[in-house]
Amino acid sequence: MSQQLSNNFPKYFPEQFLNFCNEQINSFSTNDGWKVEADKDNVKVFSKPITSTANNQNKTNNCYRISTIIQATLDEAFQSMRHAELKLQSKSKSIETVVTLEDHYTTVENNQAPSFDILFQRSTSPSTLIVLKREFLTARYFIENFNNPNVKICIERSIGEDLLEKETCKKISHEEGAVRAVIHFQIAFFEKISETQTKFELMNSIDMGGWIPASLISMALKSAPQKVKEEYENSVKLYRDSLKQ
Repeated sequence: MSQQLSNNFPKYFPEQFLNFCNEQINSFSTNDGWKVEADKDNVKVFSKPITSTANNQNKTNNCYRISTIIQATLDEAFQSMRHAELKLQSKSKSIETVVTLEDHYTTVENNQAPSFDILFQRSTSPSTLIVLKREFLTARYFIENFNNPNVKICIERSIGEDLLEKETCKKISHEEGAVRAVIHFQIAFFEKISETQTKFELMNSIDMGGWIPASLISMALKSAPQKVKEEYENSVKLYRDSLKQ
């Protein structure tokens, strides 16, 4: 692992943040305190207020958690998430820009170095002109050599451009009027169920910034379970197709 890489990782993923995420991962086996917001077609959405000091802010935010079963192997499900560029080929067209600013992904065999990347993404506008596009600048930490060989994890958080090198910042193309959204934390948890099925849990707390109509939030929450599952299984298909090329 290079000296620069070893210096950058703690900046992107402070120990306090990782400890907080580890606590949340350990709580995945229980539904205590979680309120069921939606449950349809074997996909559930839960909500729960969580106080996090992960980003040096002792603040309580609503946290959402989605739980479902993906028709894919553990590796297919995990790699489909890791290859963020697949979102550009998604049928929903919810993301219009995905740029990998830094890529420090390593294989399980090379487990001396942490696996992570830095992404810049911009969403498309919803079907209303009163809601602006959102931009995301995040760091993602990939954990494949977890205590359980049947589990893979991705931890994600928003970071500031002040943490990036000047040359890296030049790769970012902001759009005038777009709103910077903040991912306080996001945990994607993958667990092997069988050779063809993987349990997928997505837990996050996100501040979308700006203004979003309550009716749009409500509509999105009700359609989220099916939409997440459909988009994810579509990404798995795109990932499989990419391996054939």
